[in-house]
Amino acid sequence: MKTRLKGFIVFFILVIGIAFLNPQAYAQMQPIATVSFFTGDVSMKSGTNVLKITQTGQAVYDGDFIQTKDGEAHITFNDGALMKIRPFSNTMIQEREEKSGFWLFKTKKLVRRMTVFVGKLWFKSGVSKRKNFVQTPTAVCGVRGSILEAGYDNVNSLLNKIEGLFDLVGPWTEGPFADPGVAAALRSTVYASLDNARKAMEDATTDEELANAQKAALDVIILAAAILETNPDPEVAAEAKKIGDAAKEQKDTIETTGEPLPTTTTVAGTTTTVAGTTTTVAPTSTSSSTMPTTTTVAPTSTSSSTTTTTTTEPETTTTVAPTSTSSSTMPTTTIEESPAQ
Repeated sequence: MKTRLKGFIVFFILVIGIAFLNPQAYAQMQPIATVSFFTGDVSMKSGTNVLKITQTGQAVYDGDFIQTKDGEAHITFNDGALMKIRPFSNTMIQEREEKSGFWLFKTKKLVRRMTVFVGKLWFKSGVSKRKNFVQTPTAVCGVRGSILEAGYDNVNSLLNKIEGLFDLVGPWTEGPFADPGVAAALRSTVYASLDNARKAMEDATTDEELANAQKAALDVIILAAAILETNPDPEVAAEAKKIGDAAKEQKDTIETTGEPLPTTTTVAGTTTTVAGTTTTVAPTSTSSSTMPTTTTVAPTSTSSSTTTTTTTEPETTTTVAPTSTSSSTMPTTTIEESPAQ
């Protein structure tokens, strides 16, 4: 218990430190979009957590993966851009500041990248001036005021230009195309890796199993990064290496300590997970830029009876009545209802 609490305190201090010393890194911790609509089975990998989407309103962060089975997911970005992910697809979403150029002539630009590892997506640009890129493991498409469909069937990068301007890198097969579908998804290593990570997360009942599930989630990033390191766009390849190296460091930390990492996942409100314990607090604001509230939680005992758990925030005490109990120590996900679009 002391080890878990100590780890959480260190995590909290790091978050505060990043906010003051590295505003760019802090900005990357803010939600960049929400799941505004979905049907069927949709999974999300966020950090070291993998969960099933059960209601709209789920916050999406830089680096998150969205994976569909027999359903579809719509992602609405903070600037109004919209992405529709078709059935049996896997997409990684990134939004950050990137540097380009050389030495004293380097410039910074706000960039959004949506990578289709398998399947198909539809995308329409928003109102912000950030540059949008829709990409696959083998090709990149710069999007300016555009509407398009993009896909990947494990071999071919597929592009249907509907409206706007496009900057292409790598080989694209252009024109209308059908969904690659379940057959392509079953051949995708990234798709299978995320499926395995979600199952491990759902089945975890001990700290050891949770640590193994987190390593499986990190393996998704490591595998995806290794694939993108061969992308023909040098900026994509370089960024992929950074992401892969960071994930490897996190995985090494788990293997060295044998303990799961403190994780924070916002689920239509504020959810704080500390070594297997999840507490959900109703959101205090509907703004998509609201930072998840950090809550210190002592591991709770499992019981078949209904109990009341008290969580302590800095200068605030919040009492939360669990709606259900379980003999599992697996983090639970609670999502507040918001109208589907």
